[in-house]
Amino acid sequence: MNRFKNILVYSDASLRSRIALERAAALAEENLAQVTVLSVVEELPRELLQLGAAVDSVELWELAMKERREKLDRLVRRITFPHGGSIVKVLSGTPVFEIIKEVLRQNFDLVMMMADGAGGFREALFGSISKDLMRKCPCPVWVMKAARRKRYARILAAVDLVAAGDEHHSLNVKIVELAGSLARMEGSELHLVHAWMPGFKGTWFDDLTAKRHVVKGLASEVIPSLALKLGVDAIVMGTVCRTGVPGLLIGNTAEKVLQSVSCAVLTVKPEGFVSPVEV
Repeated sequence: MNRFKNILVYSDASLRSRIALERAAALAEENLAQVTVLSVVEELPRELLQLGAAVDSVELWELAMKERREKLDRLVRRITFPHGGSIVKVLSGTPVFEIIKEVLRQNFDLVMMMADGAGGFREALFGSISKDLMRKCPCPVWVMKAARRKRYARILAAVDLVAAGDEHHSLNVKIVELAGSLARMEGSELHLVHAWMPGFKGTWFDDLTAKRHVVKGLASEVIPSLALKLGVDAIVMGTVCRTGVPGLLIGNTAEKVLQSVSCAVLTVKPEGFVSPVEV
């Protein structure tokens, strides 16, 4: 994971986001990296709305952001960040757009956050913020969930070994490199999976110590099934946008996988990806 030197953690200032902050601190220690913690106030809290016309709307927003900043500061103070601590920012607006704008302005190379979906039996773990970041954010996005283990025991890297073209090959390389370095940092068992369809003639990455799985079927079905079978704690996979609509749509396979898994996911963009969000 030593490619990450400038890390952005998105937090809603709730206690559950401490998990993402602690992982970011550990990653920063490993990589001599800088961490920025960002929270975005999207709407006024109910208790402030009740003040109504008694307080100017500008003052209400200033108060909301002040309260969020104080709450975030209390949370961040509980974490030991290396190399001079962390930078804390509170903005107002739509979280996805504000996060991506910060990535573009400050050249962040990783975004980390807690899963924002409901995560129930019939509900997806990944909500609108995490999915939109996976679609539109130019840097890797690591979305995690609350877990019993502090470190990942098993990591699954999903690769497409028969995809043609330099873009797909470089994406495979990025996926494998990130999964391998994450496994080393976490002390994890690493697995590589390729969903096999008729005509498979791909070549594995021979220089990586990992358990390899070639499973017949659609990737959108194979990856969640194998992740469940292995008890995987994190999946590393690529997101490939549909031709003609750069940056707007996540690949069908990635979208279906996100709807089906309940573990952490680290998504990687192809080389040359351009976000549709502008500063």
